[in-house]
Amino acid sequence: MSGPDDTAPGGPAGPGRPPDPDPGYAAPAGGGAGAPPSGSAASRLGFPDAESPREPAAGVPAPVGQAPITPALVGQAPITPAPPPAAPPAAKIDVEPRWGPVRNAAVLATTTVGLFLLSVLSDALGNILSDLRYVLGVGGLFTILWLTRRVLERNRNRYRDLDSDLVAPGPPLRPAWFRTPAPLAGRDSDVYRGLDIVCRRGLLAVTGLPGIGSSAVAEAVVAELVERGYVDAADTAPFDLRGWSTRSPDDAPTIAGRLLSMFGAAEPASAEPQILADAALRLRDELSRRPAVLFLDNVIDAGQVTWLVDQWTTDGSHPYLVVAGRPTIGAAFPDDCVVALGELDASSMRTVWSAEQPRDGGEPQDADWLDDVLAVCGGRPGAVRDLAREMGRPESHWSPAELTTRLWRHMTSDQDPRERVWLAILERTGVSMSRKARHLARALADLPVAELTVEAMEAARRGIDALDAMESGGPATSHELGRPTPPQLDDIDLVDPIQELCNRYLVRRSPVGRYRMPLEVRQAVRATEPDSERMTAVRAALSSLVHRYADLAVRWSILLDSVDYARSAALWFQAEEPLLRALLTASYVDTPTEDYPEGELLALTLDDLARLADAVDVWYVRQQQVFGARLVHENLVKLAYTAGRHDLDRLAAVRMAAVYRSAGMFDDAAAMLSQAGVPVPADRWSWLPWRRPTAWDLGAWHHHERALLHLARAESATDPMMAAVELAGAELELQRVWQRLPRKNVKGEVTTLLTMGVVYLHQGRPDRALDRLDLAESRSGECGDSAGQAHAAELRGVAAWMQGRATVAAALWQHALTEFRKLADHQGEGRCLQHLGSAVLVAPELAGLLLGEDRRTVTEVAAIQHAHVWLELSRRLRAGQPVSPIADGYLRLARSRAGRSHSPYDPDLAGSEPAGREVGRQSQGDAMVVRLVRRFRRWWGP
Repeated sequence: MSGPDDTAPGGPAGPGRPPDPDPGYAAPAGGGAGAPPSGSAASRLGFPDAESPREPAAGVPAPVGQAPITPALVGQAPITPAPPPAAPPAAKIDVEPRWGPVRNAAVLATTTVGLFLLSVLSDALGNILSDLRYVLGVGGLFTILWLTRRVLERNRNRYRDLDSDLVAPGPPLRPAWFRTPAPLAGRDSDVYRGLDIVCRRGLLAVTGLPGIGSSAVAEAVVAELVERGYVDAADTAPFDLRGWSTRSPDDAPTIAGRLLSMFGAAEPASAEPQILADAALRLRDELSRRPAVLFLDNVIDAGQVTWLVDQWTTDGSHPYLVVAGRPTIGAAFPDDCVVALGELDASSMRTVWSAEQPRDGGEPQDADWLDDVLAVCGGRPGAVRDLAREMGRPESHWSPAELTTRLWRHMTSDQDPRERVWLAILERTGVSMSRKARHLARALADLPVAELTVEAMEAARRGIDALDAMESGGPATSHELGRPTPPQLDDIDLVDPIQELCNRYLVRRSPVGRYRMPLEVRQAVRATEPDSERMTAVRAALSSLVHRYADLAVRWSILLDSVDYARSAALWFQAEEPLLRALLTASYVDTPTEDYPEGELLALTLDDLARLADAVDVWYVRQQQVFGARLVHENLVKLAYTAGRHDLDRLAAVRMAAVYRSAGMFDDAAAMLSQAGVPVPADRWSWLPWRRPTAWDLGAWHHHERALLHLARAESATDPMMAAVELAGAELELQRVWQRLPRKNVKGEVTTLLTMGVVYLHQGRPDRALDRLDLAESRSGECGDSAGQAHAAELRGVAAWMQGRATVAAALWQHALTEFRKLADHQGEGRCLQHLGSAVLVAPELAGLLLGEDRRTVTEVAAIQHAHVWLELSRRLRAGQPVSPIADGYLRLARSRAGRSHSPYDPDLAGSEPAGREVGRQSQGDAMVVRLVRRFRRWWGP
């Protein structure tokens, strides 16, 4: 399968969103548990790319989806653009695809009924006109009804407004080195050795067992680099790589995306080695502008940093890379770049203990018991600090004998020393905790999420409140766990359970307001609390957490299509996606019962997980994130199968087919579609009329994904005959989609019409494609679908270029670029810049049209320079996606003509991006009238 084509349109996802030319994946989201709603996630369309079988005329730019430029063109003298290929014979215009005997009969019956009602109304009006008071009354009534309708139409899009609790986070903040390193004991030689290594090689890995002090040593090395003037504190970027999931550490694509987003660069779309290598080079380039240090702390596995180390310089030049973590990460580094830490000696351990004790407490007089206590800590300064903090806590009253006895009771050779310490602490102090705090600790120990935001912690606490109300004889039931309950006077706590856990150091709170229960504490809680009680607490907290984030994600996914709030929604998804992925990839294993064979936890959370997956899928399609989507949908397929939910199983199978298609795994995609095609068993309520639209919607989605699979196969086909057969299959499937779409699914209609337009563009029929795209633009305007209008404009530009109307195409792409910028859709913005840059490269006279009316006359040299800038910016915006041969070829040609190959951000070209273009739009009422008139004329005559 060919790589994504930068010259084709595509974009965000949203139910009814057009597909992307890059082999993206479809995902109309589902509204309730199990059924795709009328359009909360978009489907990706295919578009002709570099391996399309058609041969273009010389000089035709990539935006039309033609074959890539030939190697002979690159590096030659400027090409004289040939006229675009002539348009094929005009096809019969068929703007409204829905037709047939059934529809004609329905229209005839509707007309008959309408005439009958009109006669009845005329008789009634004749009676009313006999009295003027009735006339005024009826007129006033109709005026009120008309005003009410206008108000309702205006409020229909009020869902786009931010609610009071939807507060967008700020943009990612790149950290700097404004911290004071903790005092070290017995590690001076390790610090100076690490400093020597990083200055000579530019790479350093400080490794050791958990709690051994590897983070403190690495911090001391970085502090020395700043103190000695090797780097500036503002150019030192520290990152803590402790992941969100408690089941597994963050993978390489997740870490790469997190680091690159901090520097405003595009995240990698998949885990392919070439894409990760490109991400490492882009990150290194961002840090190379000034002497800098990248400090990665708490790395667990070598695979988390191998992609970065392989592309880093090892000659001691800037930037520097310092990594602290487990002993396993040493395999990713050269042997002479690793500092392995051992256990601290007894004297250093005593120094650490004294540093953590209160200033007025003095050093213990009985050295014998202290030596016994420190011996249990196994040379781990982290264990010593935890124990010293517990001893210094005002509410704790430990005696030396009790402390020694409890610690040595857990002295086993295979146990982590920090876990020994917390086992002893919880055995003694756990009974003194409040009931809610103990429930919350049990839940946090088994939650699939290791780090919780304030919003997430409050959601978990609400679930615990519901559990506590149920145990206290309140109104809560097992089905109400996780749902907010009104506070009762008797339930008011004197001490907040979250604050209580923080005071006991069971939960650590970061300066930005995030909560984390350390691994050793979670292990100790699991060992000291009964499994049944922990599972009860997890059911309450996790169901509440999933329910809350499903609500938030659905609302933010709607705002992704809002011109006013798209940027805020994108920031929210960017910040919360790791947490959402951890929730969606958890196992949700529970003990089967007679009422819940799949387990009560899965029964409580599955519907909310389906809604959450729908909303997150909108973000994945928009960002073309195949890697994250595959993890989420694979797990959803397993959960739906385990729960025996055939509706969700079919839904997730269609999504997985889209993921396989986007990865070029066509056979696997076809197999998943066959699995999804199994009829859903009817239930006793299937005869209800409001149950049918859901089934029709799911069937339409299934056929739409089949159409996209045909389209992807046509793109990758080398035989023109096979490509034509696949395109015919795609057209047939889209006709089935149109027949099955519910009338109220307007965004689904927009998506289908855009896909039809793409198929006709593949077939070289721009006139027929424009019929579909005009209707798509009209329908998207009626439902307020801003992204649909942007995609329609982009595709119409492609069709106009194929017809030889270069200026019209440039204006349409410029308009689409303006709309994508409003929606903060960087992928769509990058595609439009690719269209415009390649077009100006072929036809330099278009540059004056794109730069605005207030510009002076543009020379051909300046036009080529602007095209080069736009192509470079397009590559930057779409970095992280597979490389397109077309985009790469035109970029090389632009560099050779512009006479340079470095970054495009030069002072003399500042502000050279294409000017915005606004296009007037009809109101919804006017558009509806025009559409009705067109339908009437098509029905009754030419």
